[in-house]
Amino acid sequence: MPRLPSCFLWVSVLVMACAGAAWAEGADGVVGQWLTTNERSTVEIFNENGTYCGKIIDLKEPLDPDTGKPKLDKFNVDPARHQDPLIGMKLVWGFAHKGGNSWTGGRIYDPENGKTYYCRMSLEGTKLTVRGSLDRWGIAGRTVVWTRK
Repeated sequence: MPRLPSCFLWVSVLVMACAGAAWAEGADGVVGQWLTTNERSTVEIFNENGTYCGKIIDLKEPLDPDTGKPKLDKFNVDPARHQDPLIGMKLVWGFAHKGGNSWTGGRIYDPENGKTYYCRMSLEGTKLTVRGSLDRWGIAGRTVVWTRK
Protein backbone atom coordinates (compact mmCIF):
# COMPACT_ATOMS: atom_id res chain seq x y z
CA MET A 1 0.00 0.00 0.00
CA PRO A 2 1.45 3.39 -0.95
CA ARG A 3 2.39 5.70 1.86
CA LEU A 4 0.71 9.13 1.92
CA PRO A 5 2.92 12.17 2.35
CA SER A 6 2.97 13.53 5.91
CA CYS A 7 1.40 16.79 4.72
CA PHE A 8 -1.91 14.89 4.22
CA LEU A 9 -1.89 13.98 7.89
CA TRP A 10 -1.33 17.59 8.95
CA VAL A 11 -3.97 18.89 6.55
CA SER A 12 -6.44 16.34 7.97
CA VAL A 13 -5.65 17.37 11.53
CA LEU A 14 -6.02 21.06 10.60
CA VAL A 15 -9.38 20.49 8.88
CA MET A 16 -10.75 18.55 11.88
CA ALA A 17 -9.50 21.22 14.30
CA CYS A 18 -11.15 23.99 12.27
CA ALA A 19 -14.40 22.05 12.04
CA GLY A 20 -14.37 21.54 15.80
CA ALA A 21 -13.70 25.24 16.41
CA ALA A 22 -16.53 26.23 14.07
CA TRP A 23 -18.95 23.93 15.90
CA ALA A 24 -17.89 25.27 19.29
CA GLU A 25 -18.18 28.84 18.04
CA GLY A 26 -21.78 28.15 16.98
CA ALA A 27 -23.01 28.05 20.57
CA ASP A 28 -20.85 31.01 21.61
CA GLY A 29 -21.39 32.91 18.34
CA VAL A 30 -23.67 35.32 20.18
CA VAL A 31 -20.97 36.18 22.73
CA GLY A 32 -19.55 39.68 22.38
CA GLN A 33 -20.55 43.33 22.29
CA TRP A 34 -23.65 44.48 20.41
CA LEU A 35 -24.88 47.93 19.44
CA THR A 36 -28.62 48.10 19.99
CA THR A 37 -31.10 49.71 17.61
CA ASN A 38 -30.14 53.29 16.77
CA GLU A 39 -26.86 52.64 18.62
CA ARG A 40 -28.49 53.85 21.87
CA SER A 41 -26.58 51.35 24.00
CA THR A 42 -23.98 48.60 23.93
CA VAL A 43 -24.89 45.21 25.37
CA GLU A 44 -22.26 42.62 26.20
CA ILE A 45 -23.53 39.04 25.85
CA PHE A 46 -21.70 36.28 27.73
CA ASN A 47 -22.10 32.67 28.83
CA GLU A 48 -23.06 32.45 32.49
CA ASN A 49 -23.26 28.94 33.93
CA GLY A 50 -24.36 27.43 30.62
CA THR A 51 -26.92 30.07 29.63
CA TYR A 52 -26.44 33.27 27.69
CA CYS A 53 -27.00 36.64 29.35
CA GLY A 54 -26.23 40.23 28.52
CA LYS A 55 -25.74 43.49 30.35
CA ILE A 56 -25.64 47.13 29.35
CA ILE A 57 -22.02 48.27 29.28
CA ASP A 58 -22.43 51.67 27.61
CA LEU A 59 -25.13 54.21 26.76
CA LYS A 60 -25.07 56.76 23.96
CA GLU A 61 -26.53 59.24 26.46
CA PRO A 62 -25.42 57.96 29.89
CA LEU A 63 -26.62 60.98 31.88
CA ASP A 64 -30.20 61.84 32.80
CA PRO A 65 -30.96 65.21 31.15
CA ASP A 66 -32.96 66.35 34.20
CA THR A 67 -30.39 65.54 36.88
CA GLY A 68 -27.06 65.36 35.02
CA LYS A 69 -26.38 62.10 36.88
CA PRO A 70 -26.07 58.55 35.46
CA LYS A 71 -29.38 57.18 34.17
CA LEU A 72 -31.28 54.98 36.60
CA ASP A 73 -33.89 52.24 36.23
CA LYS A 74 -36.68 54.66 37.14
CA PHE A 75 -39.46 52.81 35.28
CA ASN A 76 -38.92 49.42 36.90
CA VAL A 77 -42.17 47.93 38.22
CA ASP A 78 -40.32 47.31 41.50
CA PRO A 79 -39.84 50.71 43.18
CA ALA A 80 -36.86 49.31 45.12
CA ARG A 81 -34.98 49.10 41.78
CA HIS A 82 -35.52 52.75 40.78
CA GLN A 83 -32.04 53.70 42.04
CA ASP A 84 -30.24 50.94 40.09
CA PRO A 85 -27.96 52.36 37.36
CA LEU A 86 -28.72 51.30 33.78
CA ILE A 87 -25.05 50.75 32.99
CA GLY A 88 -24.18 47.32 34.37
CA MET A 89 -27.81 46.18 34.42
CA LYS A 90 -28.60 42.68 33.13
CA LEU A 91 -30.81 43.28 30.08
CA VAL A 92 -31.14 39.74 28.65
CA TRP A 93 -30.80 36.38 30.42
CA GLY A 94 -31.64 32.70 30.39
CA PHE A 95 -30.94 31.86 26.73
CA ALA A 96 -30.04 28.37 25.56
CA HIS A 97 -28.40 27.64 22.23
CA LYS A 98 -30.83 25.61 20.13
CA GLY A 99 -28.44 24.79 17.32
CA GLY A 100 -27.43 26.70 14.25
CA ASN A 101 -27.91 30.41 14.77
CA SER A 102 -30.76 30.30 17.32
CA TRP A 103 -30.97 31.06 21.06
CA THR A 104 -34.31 30.66 22.83
CA GLY A 105 -35.94 30.50 26.24
CA GLY A 106 -34.60 33.84 27.38
CA ARG A 107 -36.02 37.02 28.77
CA ILE A 108 -35.42 40.66 27.92
CA TYR A 109 -36.00 43.69 30.11
CA ASP A 110 -37.07 47.02 28.61
CA PRO A 111 -35.78 49.85 30.83
CA GLU A 112 -37.97 52.33 28.95
CA ASN A 113 -41.16 50.83 30.40
CA GLY A 114 -39.89 48.62 33.24
CA LYS A 115 -41.36 45.41 31.80
CA THR A 116 -39.84 41.99 31.10
CA TYR A 117 -40.68 39.95 28.00
CA TYR A 118 -40.04 36.49 26.59
CA CYS A 119 -37.23 36.61 24.08
CA ARG A 120 -35.36 34.69 21.40
CA MET A 121 -32.36 35.64 19.29
CA SER A 122 -30.93 34.61 15.94
CA LEU A 123 -27.58 35.46 14.43
CA GLU A 124 -26.80 36.21 10.79
CA GLY A 125 -23.23 37.38 10.28
CA THR A 126 -22.80 40.61 12.24
CA LYS A 127 -26.55 41.09 12.87
CA LEU A 128 -28.38 39.74 15.91
CA THR A 129 -32.15 39.65 15.55
CA VAL A 130 -33.79 40.00 18.97
CA ARG A 131 -37.50 39.18 19.28
CA GLY A 132 -39.23 40.19 22.51
CA SER A 133 -42.82 39.13 23.03
CA LEU A 134 -45.69 38.94 25.50
CA ASP A 135 -46.09 35.22 24.79
CA ARG A 136 -43.43 32.51 24.75
CA TRP A 137 -44.18 31.68 21.07
CA GLY A 138 -43.22 35.15 19.84
CA ILE A 139 -46.57 35.96 18.26
CA ALA A 140 -47.32 39.28 20.02
CA GLY A 141 -44.07 41.18 20.14
CA ARG A 142 -41.45 43.35 18.55
CA THR A 143 -38.23 42.58 16.69
CA VAL A 144 -35.08 44.67 16.73
CA VAL A 145 -31.70 44.13 15.13
CA TRP A 146 -28.43 44.64 16.98
CA THR A 147 -25.05 44.97 15.25
CA ARG A 148 -21.81 43.39 16.44
CA LYS A 149 -19.42 46.02 17.71
